[in-house]
Amino acid sequence: GHESTHSYGVSGIGRVSANDFKNSTNIGDLVSIGNASSLDIDDFMIIGHDNGLVDDYVSTESPSVDLERLSREWRVGINGDPGTITLTFDPTELPASAFPSFGFDELVLLVDTDGDFTTGTAAYPMTQNGDVYEATEVPLGEGDYFTIGAFRPRVAFAEAASN
Repeated sequence: GHESTHSYGVSGIGRVSANDFKNSTNIGDLVSIGNASSLDIDDFMIIGHDNGLVDDYVSTESPSVDLERLSREWRVGINGDPGTITLTFDPTELPASAFPSFGFDELVLLVDTDGDFTTGTAAYPMTQNGDVYEATEVPLGEGDYFTIGAFRPRVAFAEAASN
């Protein structure tokens, strides 16, 4: 189970009854989840991380040379179908030394089914909202892994054909 490898910073959202639900969580960790699109009775989503380092962005297990990521990985546990969620990332919770390399300034949420972000990774753009960044309408699934990435945008020019 997830609890043997991703048992740190565990938090979640869920609904027990019509009047007993929690649609957002923020426990002072780097990430929080909320705004489930379909949080019905007995729908739950729980996340926990592997206690990986957050003092730097790395290029290992990256799907592109233009992408660095935090070493820390989170894993998702789901009961029912809470729908899509909003994931919030608070970079003020990182150590001061944890900045991506120069030019890697677009944050993305990376989601993968096997925990190796080299292939099969979905990237969701994160929008700055005050001090935090948000990825909205994210379809996390049971057992998915996610982390935060920093993307280096590139502009390529092609010579136009002339007549």
